[in-house]
Amino acid sequence: MFPGNMKDIPDYRLVYNLLQKSQYGIRFYGEGLFDEMMELVHAFDSSGYTSRLVCLLRMLEKLHDCRNFKLISGTAYSQANHIPDMKEPVNKVYAYLYNHFKEKVTLGEIAEFVNQNPAALCRYFRQRTYKSIFRCLAEIRIEHACRLLVYSDMNIFHIAYESGYNSVNHFIAQFEKITRRTPSEYRKQIKL
Repeated sequence: MFPGNMKDIPDYRLVYNLLQKSQYGIRFYGEGLFDEMMELVHAFDSSGYTSRLVCLLRMLEKLHDCRNFKLISGTAYSQANHIPDMKEPVNKVYAYLYNHFKEKVTLGEIAEFVNQNPAALCRYFRQRTYKSIFRCLAEIRIEHACRLLVYSDMNIFHIAYESGYNSVNHFIAQFEKITRRTPSEYRKQIKL
């Protein structure tokens, strides 16, 4: 929908700037912004063809003009973060972890899914990622917990359970190890 060279087209520059920021995740705090966006979303839903494009551009313009926002991540998302080759064992492990992180995950199940010896898979995975499989699992779980802390009102116990932890104490310890903050501190800081 957007031209590839939109940063060079004056009419698209604000969209380009917003999309560049969005790679880090953005939380907007503009007063009345939510209601305005909901009106535009409803207009978008009830429109067709060109009117939808106009609504979309109005939404993007409103978000661009909002000066009260916070970037959520220090790391930009990019297509390079996705690894498309599913024949590669590391990618299969990541796919398995993302699809099963809320469940109890065992090395045997992962090795069976990847069709490799568990010990050999662990060595191979560490050589390629510089992390253990279970460190990656913990990071995936904590990443999910962070989203829940930001976008839900769930209490810490429920967030721990929804993120694949049966013990709140273990969840908090893992959360602190990875983010260097407790879940409560994280929620307070992100909602400032």
